[in-house]
Amino acid sequence: MEQYHYQPRLIDDAFSAFLFDDFILSLDERKLIFSTNDLEQLDKFRYELDNYINNKDYSFISEIASLYDKRIRETNLFLNAQQNREYNYGLSESIEFYPNRGYLNPNALAARYKKLIKYKVLSLYLQQADSLTSKAAVDSK
Repeated sequence: MEQYHYQPRLIDDAFSAFLFDDFILSLDERKLIFSTNDLEQLDKFRYELDNYINNKDYSFISEIASLYDKRIRETNLFLNAQQNREYNYGLSESIEFYPNRGYLNPNALAARYKKLIKYKVLSLYLQQADSLTSKAAVDSK
């Protein structure tokens, strides 16, 4: 029985850092909301969450949520502004998709969004072209 007995995890700085990283990642898994500047601002909580929890003080959630809401609103404004923008699809650009990519500074984040928009537009265009080609092949039979 001793071998399988549940041992509560110690709520210390190591737990705090784990909880902080997990919480931020759950809010911004694709690293498209928070910037490096935001993480520097929030880093004050990294080794303090254990103290908040031990004192039954959850005020840190409001501060993180407030910044998150602000970034979501800014992202929506940015994306809405992109609707009428002309994009140059003749440029040779690349975009990377991998989970271990770090957070970006605000300018790099905006550039990433622009590349993601171009990628999505081109993907939709190719899907539509494939659909029309398949339909034409079926109609010609």
